[in-house]
Amino acid sequence: MAWTDPTNVATGDVLTATRYNNEVVGNAGFLFKPPMCVLRNIAGAVSIPNTTFTELLYAAELVDTDTMHSTTTNTGRITINTAGVYCVTSNIAWAGSGADGSRVLMRINQNGTEICRTDSGNYGASTALGFCLAVTT
Repeated sequence: MAWTDPTNVATGDVLTATRYNNEVVGNAGFLFKPPMCVLRNIAGAVSIPNTTFTELLYAAELVDTDTMHSTTTNTGRITINTAGVYCVTSNIAWAGSGADGSRVLMRINQNGTEICRTDSGNYGASTALGFCLAVTT
């Protein structure tokens, strides 16, 4: 479902069922149920090396209103099907390893090319972080 720009009307114009359904009903549905995807990460701990980006795989969809994610193919991928502005968030926690200076980077790729990234900076050995990136398609 996508947003339909309403047409300009003049006095005496007739509101047809098609225009009403597209411009009123359809747009209200878009506003009340926008394209979104909420995923849950894999169960259990993930081993992540400190020298390379690691794709996180998602085993469960909590919400997917626009067929943005598959639980069987490319489970680390979210595909934007409707143009718009999206807020991509992530919550990450790791257990203490006895070393300080842990760092978390989150990046978003579009067709294999990095389009944005956020950096946690340096944190202690046991930390929980939240990230938010805004992406316009």
